[in-house]
Amino acid sequence: MDEIKKIENILIRILPSILSILFILILGYIVMNHKLFSVDENELMTLEPIFFSIAFILILISLVLGFNEFKRYFGGIRKETWMFLISIVILGFCLRQFVVPHTHRIFFDEDLYSGIANSIATEGRNILCNYGTPTKCTEGILNKDPSGWPFFLSIFYRIFGSSESLAFSISTSIGTLSILLVFLVSYLLFKNKDKRDEEIALFAALLFALTPAHIIWSGSIATEVPFAFFSLMTILTYLLYFKGGKFYSHLLAASLLAFTVQIRPEGVIFIFPIIFAFLLFERGLLKKLTDYRFWIPWVLFFLLITPHLIHMYIKGQRETWGAPNGKRLGLEYIPHNLSVNTMFWFTGDLHPVFFTILSLIGLFYLLPKGRKIFLFNLVWFLTFFTLFVLFYAGGVDNGGIGFRFINIYFMPVVIIGGYGAFVLGRLLTKFFNGVFKGILFILNWLLKSLENPTINISYNSLKIIKKIFSIFASLMVISSVFISFLFFSDIPYTQFTEGIIWLFDLKPESSLYKELKKAPFHPPMKPYIMNISNSKVLLSKNIRFILVPDKQAQYARDMHDLLVMPNMDSIPENCYVLTHNPSIFLVEGRNSLQTWFGLDDRVMNDVFEKTDCVMWLEGAWCAVDPRFKKGICKSMHDKYKLTIFARHVRKENPKQVFTIYRVYRK
Repeated sequence: MDEIKKIENILIRILPSILSILFILILGYIVMNHKLFSVDENELMTLEPIFFSIAFILILISLVLGFNEFKRYFGGIRKETWMFLISIVILGFCLRQFVVPHTHRIFFDEDLYSGIANSIATEGRNILCNYGTPTKCTEGILNKDPSGWPFFLSIFYRIFGSSESLAFSISTSIGTLSILLVFLVSYLLFKNKDKRDEEIALFAALLFALTPAHIIWSGSIATEVPFAFFSLMTILTYLLYFKGGKFYSHLLAASLLAFTVQIRPEGVIFIFPIIFAFLLFERGLLKKLTDYRFWIPWVLFFLLITPHLIHMYIKGQRETWGAPNGKRLGLEYIPHNLSVNTMFWFTGDLHPVFFTILSLIGLFYLLPKGRKIFLFNLVWFLTFFTLFVLFYAGGVDNGGIGFRFINIYFMPVVIIGGYGAFVLGRLLTKFFNGVFKGILFILNWLLKSLENPTINISYNSLKIIKKIFSIFASLMVISSVFISFLFFSDIPYTQFTEGIIWLFDLKPESSLYKELKKAPFHPPMKPYIMNISNSKVLLSKNIRFILVPDKQAQYARDMHDLLVMPNMDSIPENCYVLTHNPSIFLVEGRNSLQTWFGLDDRVMNDVFEKTDCVMWLEGAWCAVDPRFKKGICKSMHDKYKLTIFARHVRKENPKQVFTIYRVYRK
């Protein structure tokens, strides 16, 4: 009987784990066999917004119920620290709102996100509209990318109305708020560490605020900045859970994790650093695995992402994401991607070298003293770094836009960099103290030699000097951060390469000389020259990186920014605009449909019956793609009578002409 009772007790203890894992496996079976459950793309268009809404409701409820946890752990932060943090946030906001150009950087992807957001806001459907009005989509598809970001935009579209300018404002806002989140995450990670957690967190926030890649993409409507924001939110709430052990903190974290993984296609691998965090920080993990309350958030997490997993499973079988021969991941991509993605941190072209040096200092000093913090940040970074090294388009130099992926995983770099900045400040303080002690020793020795022993200057009696040295050291580090960002982002990389050439007396014809002189990225990044009061000021390569958008997508920006948007208000609201990207017009309150419908007499007869205003945007695809130019674009000229409504001729390439036509039947 005793043996039976023991077995019963064991079974009762592990029953929550067994049932939870079984339920998760059933969800996995549903994903793999979704057709058996009549879940197709049309169903997902409706299901996903519902599950997004459930996740957000849970987030809001958990935030309210767990608000005291935030007060408990952050209520003790000093007022001076909050003032410094507010200053950093304001600086970050100004850079993201007023300095970096607000424009599209991924050709037309950002229009698609905004268009889907409009459909979710007006119809409750996750649909990329190919034909419809601003409030009703007649024909559309399920986009290949996840729709977490469009859903978040749709919340604001419902309240304020759809518009591209609102989307830019939201992106800038969450990019700015991410600075605050970096501070809070760093503060919790280093809480009671060296008793300087606030200083470490402030340094991390400053480095984040000045990171060029994040500044640039905060001025777009791409998904990387939102992913960074919600991943920081997720990490923050899990850290609160690890420290306090509250159920509502766990529920909030799981709900945020469910939303975060649905922002990017690779978002689901964010689960790995979270699981690793449990192994590092969760106290009594084995015991909690037998508690049903521990499993509720996890079961809920997998339930909330089930439609998303089906979405990704369907699209993953059909879509190549532009990969050569359909191979998205492969070992053959490693040599190039590993090289450029590593060089990103050390050349100063795209990221200040001094920031990287601070991170290396942080790694070196954190390893023996804060191994758990070191390992967590390392796994967080390597999870995504490794993925993009294997991804065909994962190089930071890919298409002029590959560096956007840095925003997905650079947060642990600046967090460790914040610790490195703190350590550097402390080392400088010790150095100044040592020098001052030496001066005092010599001075006291001289006084004694003058046979005046009553005068004895003690270093311990001058504690104010210690404080002054500490402040001075911190100011030196802060000044170095700003100087690196503004003027010398490539120091000491450039000097290192020149030193190698000088040391080995390399000749211009030698292969090593050519390799060292070769620009790490193409086109080569040059310093930015700013004219101030008739004087030229030479700023860093990073400043050019921020202020001058990459040229590879410039033709798409020209069409959007110089032709379409300036003429949007002139297009009557009853017009139907034929275009290869209806989202541009639908978000701004205009009816639109794909250009290919122009060759469908049934659809066009319906359109001409609805309105006497039909337009066609002969845009980027017609200008740059010979297949479209000789195909559907030529057919539009042949089939209809066209009169010019507005036109833009690119100065850089006058052969690329974008035109909005009025369309009439022949």
